[in-house]
Amino acid sequence: MRYIRISKVRMVERHFNISLDASVSDNDKMYNILVRIKQEMKDTNGNISNALRKYYQFVNGRVFPALSQYQRDVEIEVKQ
Repeated sequence: MRYIRISKVRMVERHFNISLDASVSDNDKMYNILVRIKQEMKDTNGNISNALRKYYQFVNGRVFPALSQYQRDVEIEVKQ
């Protein structure tokens, strides 16, 4: 597996004053953090969110879906 940008992941922890282990263990928290990174940290090239996604993959053993896909999946679950 490719290396994870620890400095970028730690930057997210400091910026939002959160525990990344808790955030990547819950999909809703992960989604909210990714949205906030995009909005608040102006992550236009995706480097910061990609580092967090790699950390999620390392911890959970699976890839977190694209934000739009996750939104659709949650909306379908709510309707059912």
